[in-house]
Amino acid sequence: QKEIFRLTHRRMDSMGLLSSEAGETVRDQYLLFHNNFPQICNQNFHEQGREFLYTLNKTPYWSSIQIEKESKEMFPKLMDANFSNWLSIYIYGIKHGFKTWWILAFIIGVFIFSLIRSIRRKDETFEFLFFASSLLLSNAMVTAMASHSIQRYLFYNYFLGFIIVILILRKLIQFYESRSLGSNAMS
Repeated sequence: QKEIFRLTHRRMDSMGLLSSEAGETVRDQYLLFHNNFPQICNQNFHEQGREFLYTLNKTPYWSSIQIEKESKEMFPKLMDANFSNWLSIYIYGIKHGFKTWWILAFIIGVFIFSLIRSIRRKDETFEFLFFASSLLLSNAMVTAMASHSIQRYLFYNYFLGFIIVILILRKLIQFYESRSLGSNAMS
């Protein structure tokens, strides 16, 4: 593992792909990762790792499987050693999947509000809003953990977000219609 780390770190350094060279903001560090993910992961870590492991065993199949195992073992160690930086980039990755903090805050608000409404009284719309916002948030969290937030991983988020907006608008229309009917009945 140490040799694989040294090889890939050296190559990333020569390519200017270390987070220390990205700039001081979390946004800069995330975008360096996001924009260069294929070079960092596929063309660096996996390629160099397979080549190094192939020299040990001379079996392409074994080296491909082994680099995945090495990656799985290295990730928690590297994350632990750089936890605060990793956490900042991870949270920014979640936000990047939503494009803006406002949309993320809105979805979290829908999640909390629909959870409370679903607990207080049975309402299928709020239960679905809770379910959809839960899926949306969990997919964003998994996507940010596993990879960078590219569109094909987030397609379902946009679909669920659209449904959430439609359901909220429907509930608001029902609410205002019932209020206007109630005020008309009194007059």
